[in-house]
Amino acid sequence: MTEAISPSHDDHMFDVHYGHWYNLKCERLYRRFDVMLSFVQLVGGSGAALAVINQSSGLLGVVGVCLAVAATLSLLVQPAAKAEAHARAKRAYTRLMAEGIKLDADALALRVAEVRVEAPTGPTALEAPAYNATLRATGRDTGFMRQGPLGWLANAIA
Repeated sequence: MTEAISPSHDDHMFDVHYGHWYNLKCERLYRRFDVMLSFVQLVGGSGAALAVINQSSGLLGVVGVCLAVAATLSLLVQPAAKAEAHARAKRAYTRLMAEGIKLDADALALRVAEVRVEAPTGPTALEAPAYNATLRATGRDTGFMRQGPLGWLANAIA
């Protein structure tokens, strides 16, 4: 039977840094998605007014569909609310970064678990980019995860 190895203080601090970077990237992704949906709705509203003025039923139909899709996505995803939830989690991890250096491994593990309970879930596509950002932020230059096309796209937006 093998003996279980308890994670070290550094392992827990890595988790804290990862939580910070993951929630930062999620917050940015959702904020940018919210801005994009708002922009589509703003331009769509102007397009609908223009279509009514010019009596263009084809343009009005296209604009109406775009507005309906943007409104549906906004209601289903609720990007502004998700961005705020990730911002709160990011702040909790940032506070823990500062406090964690003073804590022993067991106390830090408990605090990480408490922050995780309150943290929202986000897109899995940002896990590898956040892990790689954590490695860079902690001064490491090896061990980077490969990102698929979806991870690359999500990271580019975030």
